[in-house]
Amino acid sequence: MTAALAALLERVLPELVPPGASAEQAAEVILAAREGLLARTAAGGPSSEQLLNATTAVLAGLLG
Repeated sequence: MTAALAALLERVLPELVPPGASAEQAAEVILAAREGLLARTAAGGPSSEQLLNATTAVLAGLLG
């Protein structure tokens, strides 16, 4: 899955790959954030607004 996401990032969203990072590294960060968000919601975690804020923070960090 990481390789597929990395290929997609390179082709469609290269701006999500920070300078000095590889597409694979960016894909790993995105997938880790996704897994964390899924785990938190499954455990009765934060509201959807908090999840959107967390997702925005991850993407903002990638765009740097």
